[in-house]
Amino acid sequence: MSTGSTSKAAEAPPLVGKPVMLGTGADSQGVRIDADVITTTITRALAIRRVLPRHEELEEIEAELRGHLRLLIPAVPDAGRARAAIAAAELDRGPGPGLQSATNHVQLLALDCRWLLRYLGREGEGR
Repeated sequence: MSTGSTSKAAEAPPLVGKPVMLGTGADSQGVRIDADVITTTITRALAIRRVLPRHEELEEIEAELRGHLRLLIPAVPDAGRARAAIAAAELDRGPGPGLQSATNHVQLLALDCRWLLRYLGREGEGR
């Protein structure tokens, strides 16, 4: 998985469905975040079990999760900044050289997204 500026990981996923406004505190501008789309991506990432997916599928899921985290991290109020920093560190760490390390990385990004959505009170909104 590449982290260069021309990779899929650099592109934010399209937001569909019913976006909600998050992050209306002093630190943020108010961001449109679709909790249903994010929850669907989290479910895909955490469904990976014994049989590892193709590398291309992991790249796709990672790109989506990166986009979601780029929206969620700035929306977290001060009380959640420590956990947001952990998520940012995982983004910086990258997937590693092998399929297992890439799978672990994707699942950690999914857990970060899930925690941030829960913290913001938006997980599964609209379902």
